Amino acid sequence: MASPIPSDTIISKNPISSGGNIDFTAGSGTLVSGVLQPLGGPWYVETQTLDIYYVRVPAENAASSVTTTLTGSQTADTATNSTYIAYYAVANYDTVVQYQNYSTSAFQQPQLFDVNAASGDINGVNYGNITASTMGPMGNIQTTQPFMRRTPYTGASSQPLISRQAVGSNMGAFSMRVNDANNNVVYSGVPHNLSEKLYDLGWWKDQGCQPGTARTGFPIAGIGVGSISTGQAEYLIPGAFSTTKETLADIQVFLRNVGLKITNTGLASYPVCELGEVFGQFHFPIFDQGFVEYDINRHG
Repeated sequence: MASPIPSDTIISKNPISSGGNIDFTAGSGTLVSGVLQPLGGPWYVETQTLDIYYVRVPAENAASSVTTTLTGSQTADTATNSTYIAYYAVANYDTVVQYQNYSTSAFQQPQLFDVNAASGDINGVNYGNITASTMGPMGNIQTTQPFMRRTPYTGASSQPLISRQAVGSNMGAFSMRVNDANNNVVYSGVPHNLSEKLYDLGWWKDQGCQPGTARTGFPIAGIGVGSISTGQAEYLIPGAFSTTKETLADIQVFLRNVGLKITNTGLASYPVCELGEVFGQFHFPIFDQGFVEYDINRHG
């Protein structure tokens, strides 16, 4: 998928600390006659990375405003009630056994991140200055230094050789039919490709309703309505968005929450979610993506 960011949009890159304070001091080697001697393996090496691709999207009140005129009732959109982050994340955790020589008996480094924030949204609209304490209207958070830990390999049960990857989102896109053509109550769902809607602000604003479908009240009322989204709104900011409403502390909380969702397998599969039944009737995205080996305590 080509980048949705307009070519004239400025991207600001800023390092971000997760707020952790773990000591990542490397272990020392062996000194012989004042010379540090190389140490042979085998070594048990762990690595962990996380990349997040995000967009801030608008939310309105549950129902549109309705104005009665001499020509009938007219439906109008309400003001922006709040904005929140929709994202997908790619997380990796790997362990290997190495036999190289090293000058230290053990080594550990933290996982470091950069926030690459765009100055404008998909339409080129700016919402204020981009600083080290802002994520802006869209962008990504990239691991610039993976977590890495090297310890002597003993073959113990605490040193399994595994490889994990999860690609998941806090949202899922799907369509749901509430009534059939004869107005009988039925419930069925069809998943959609979220990557095709991720940067469509209008789709998020109207909760995915197609033009001409009922917008007043429950947003999925009607027959064969368009695709909608549901999930877990994160980093919510009340009212219209401005970068002046952002703080570094909020971004740190967001980053840690994404990591926790991976650890607790709390994301939906991306780009196409899986649907499950609720109370044997409604179909909604299943949030079961992630792996328990991801650890936010490795963030620097």
